[in-house]
Amino acid sequence: MSGIIGGAGSKSGVIGETEIDYEEGTWTPALYGNSNGSDPNGYGYRSGFYTKIGRLVTCQFYLHYNSVGTNSGSYMVLKDLPFVQSAAWWGGVSSVLLFQNNASNSLGMGLQIADGNNFCYVYYFTSSGSSITYFPVSGGLGSTSKITGALTYFTA
Repeated sequence: MSGIIGGAGSKSGVIGETEIDYEEGTWTPALYGNSNGSDPNGYGYRSGFYTKIGRLVTCQFYLHYNSVGTNSGSYMVLKDLPFVQSAAWWGGVSSVLLFQNNASNSLGMGLQIADGNNFCYVYYFTSSGSSITYFPVSGGLGSTSKITGALTYFTA
């Protein structure tokens, strides 16, 4: 018999050979055009935190821009996730994302991780709310944009 007993987050109370694979850390999130080789944007502040339990990874992030460079490609992607997502779980990500370009312009968004990669496609609801589409490279971000979110996915 194997299993975990005791308090959550504790390595004590492990029965048999079962060991909890638990890790916490930071990562540096970046949101830029899918064709850019590097991030052309400037940040006033950005941060990312993650917790990994077994193969399950939960990430939180915050981006606050102070300048927007030339983003290229067809859509924006959230890059540099702390772990590569399992190819067996494409689309198996849940997310909450809020975009604010200024005090009166907030937008609900979503993320979907590309299978076997460490980046997400970024989607948003159109102004009518009737459909979703890729977040645009041109005109999507402003120099005061703020983006915050959380996502959960399985790693390989």
